[in-house]
Amino acid sequence: MTEPGPDGRGPAAAVAGPAALPSGYGALLRGAFDAHVHGQPDILAALQLRGSDLDTVRLAHAYGISGWVLKSHLWITTDRARLLQEQAAELHFVVLGSITLNPVMGGLSGTLVELAAAHGARVVFLPTWGSAADVARDGYIAGLLRSAIPSFDRYAAANAISLLTPDGRLSGPAIEVIDACRECGLALATGHAGLAESRAVGALEGVEPVPRGEDRLGARGERVRDRSSLRRGLRLRSGLSRPGLVLGVQRLILRGA
Repeated sequence: MTEPGPDGRGPAAAVAGPAALPSGYGALLRGAFDAHVHGQPDILAALQLRGSDLDTVRLAHAYGISGWVLKSHLWITTDRARLLQEQAAELHFVVLGSITLNPVMGGLSGTLVELAAAHGARVVFLPTWGSAADVARDGYIAGLLRSAIPSFDRYAAANAISLLTPDGRLSGPAIEVIDACRECGLALATGHAGLAESRAVGALEGVEPVPRGEDRLGARGERVRDRSSLRRGLRLRSGLSRPGLVLGVQRLILRGA
């Protein structure tokens, strides 16, 4: 999974490529599929990540990774994904487009999911910086956007998206999005939703989200108290064919069937 580091740059080891990794790394990475990759530009044009989208594809291929989902916190990535697929055709590297349902993309809308699917998107991320849970905890991405967008705080507060009704049930628009993902064969990830929201999404499918890595603290702050109920991976019907799909509290991870 790739997020910009606190200094606004990707890991220094990425520049050196596979030579910077310990011996035997191939056993972990060969054939892997990363379902959460930020290319460049994302968030802000001035924010330096690993390099261009194409350079990142070449780097991942050198690691032995077979493909990834291109994610943006702001815009749909289907056009970029298709271009990358064409530019890196000789590598046989798979690049899938996605959409993140933040306020700037229209928020929770089944029609928006259908439009994204028709345009080639294969993965839908629920709101990240635009989620009410992320706004409440002043998430990291919000801090980056605030640094360059004077009106960001006002906009985010006015347009924060909750997946739940006041009585704790999934909202109509949230259910509409989940249904549209199912009908269109798209994978769904919970974005920066709160833990209760993530559990409600999983409950609709009869399964529980599984926290992984930093997600064991829930959606960046909410401590998971009953981990025994979160052990099972969440599998959703998906148009990504053979790989199984695991939906984490924040992120989805593809794993071989």
